[in-house]
Amino acid sequence: MCGIAGILSKKKWAKSALHSMLLETRHRGPDNQEITCDEEEGLYLGHNRLSIIDLSSNSNQPMHYQQFTLSFNGEIYNYLELREILKKKGYKFKTNSDTEVLLLGWHCWGENVLNKLNGMFAFAIFDLSTKNLILARDRIGEKPLYYVSQSGQFAFASEFKALVKLIEFEFKFNLDEIALQELFYFNWNANSTSTLVNQIKRLGPGEILIIGKEKKIQHRKYWYLYPGQSLHQISKKERVERYKSLLFNSVRLRLQSDVPIAIMLSGGLDSSSITAIASEFTSHLSTYTVTFDNERSEEFFARMVSEKFSTRHEEIHFNTMNSFDSIISHISSFDDLSSLDGGVITTSLITKKISEDGVKVLLLGEGSDEINAGYGKYIFTSSPFNILHNEIIKRIYFYLTTRHHMGGNEFTKGYALFNKIISEYRGNIMQKLQCFDICNQLPNHLLMKVDKATMQHSVEARVPFLDHDLVSFALSLKSKDKVNYESLDIMPDTKIILKEVMKPYLPEAILKRKKFGMMLPIDQFVEAHKNNIREYINDTSPFSKIESLYFLQKNLKNDSFFKNQQSWQMWRILIVGAWLNYFSYLRT
Repeated sequence: MCGIAGILSKKKWAKSALHSMLLETRHRGPDNQEITCDEEEGLYLGHNRLSIIDLSSNSNQPMHYQQFTLSFNGEIYNYLELREILKKKGYKFKTNSDTEVLLLGWHCWGENVLNKLNGMFAFAIFDLSTKNLILARDRIGEKPLYYVSQSGQFAFASEFKALVKLIEFEFKFNLDEIALQELFYFNWNANSTSTLVNQIKRLGPGEILIIGKEKKIQHRKYWYLYPGQSLHQISKKERVERYKSLLFNSVRLRLQSDVPIAIMLSGGLDSSSITAIASEFTSHLSTYTVTFDNERSEEFFARMVSEKFSTRHEEIHFNTMNSFDSIISHISSFDDLSSLDGGVITTSLITKKISEDGVKVLLLGEGSDEINAGYGKYIFTSSPFNILHNEIIKRIYFYLTTRHHMGGNEFTKGYALFNKIISEYRGNIMQKLQCFDICNQLPNHLLMKVDKATMQHSVEARVPFLDHDLVSFALSLKSKDKVNYESLDIMPDTKIILKEVMKPYLPEAILKRKKFGMMLPIDQFVEAHKNNIREYINDTSPFSKIESLYFLQKNLKNDSFFKNQQSWQMWRILIVGAWLNYFSYLRT
């Protein structure tokens, strides 16, 4: 929806610094930009608006009500329901926006409003009566929020690169080489509260941060993901009906908009399900897919779904022979480099076309694999493999998650970190690994890929599978509702309950097809540009100074090293090297 930023400081440069931060993230909200300044309090709040709900200027931000000032990024999907509750309590509204509902809701319920929200959000609210600035982030972590506290100054922003701009205003930053090394364990930053820069932090999913006039920071977590009440006593029919009700309601809520909406349609089960359900509520659907020059291209299935539901369908072709420089030019979309996934680029390319067509809201299938145990690696958590010791299952899962690329000491250190993280989760082995994917891989990797790539082109992404009520319900389901090995196929059937729900709506070919994913064909790109990449790696100065990069760079010269993974290794080094060059001043 927007880009937010703010500074707590009585320095003379604070207002100029805020303008610089907002300029850096103007792509997140090109429709309006405003700031609120209270020099006496040392408060500077800014907002770049992407208008989605109530397009009038009355809904511009920062928004004020009595002692509260709000700068908000995201969507509150149940805002109409909350609005009616607040009206009955005597509140009067000046706009039709969800922003005002959040603001008045905070006045009415305080922090407890967070438990009433169904949505994705990251916001800052200043309470003039207590002099407290409060930051909050949604439960799953769909919307990012970064902050830095240094020498009595505090700043926050929707994107990492906005805070890096503060290097021009007395802030000092340096690279966290330990975090960079850990990035290679998972191919994303598994620490939900850190970045690759020591001084810049992330607010974790389901967290609030409070900073008072003494500049002391308090953290509180307002939401945890636990397996809910056992569903074993509920019949399969009831479980399917409950899942269907939650999913259909989630899609319905996410169709609320005063601007055009589209769906990113791969032709896989997840995006096809969203398209089918959305067609139950609206007859004017637009769908987009990206195609490649390989056997993994999915346009045939996407067309099949589009034709069935009569959508206005567009195909965007990605040529693996695209120039080397054009790929490097996308490095700013990686922002804090929370992910090394090439999907950042494919999502950015498709979103650019969508934005040019005037679409501002995009529905995606992200989250389905995590809540429905859709990845192939989940087979080891179900019968007959679940007779294995949990330690063996965890090691196999970690090995598959890290794409087979580590050995020896690197595997040991990465696995120790992984084991520490999942030890905090409850439930059986499948539920613990699902919690890792939902609470770690999604907010630190996949959702950041989606947010950065879509907002780069002023498009808001919505993910119906991550409605928090649906997530909690799906996590609590029986293992056999997700993975079933009763057939004689070499691979088990996954996403059982989703397929059961969608059976009356989708073609059998969609229900039975294997998972592919709208991935950049990295191996083909690397093969096409191998010489350029090797030359770039050899000419990039940071590598010799950073141990984990130097190790990979050195071993690429050995043709037998990582024989089956060399393309992936080259890609990882290329992206990290390009990122370090983009933020070259971080190394000084």
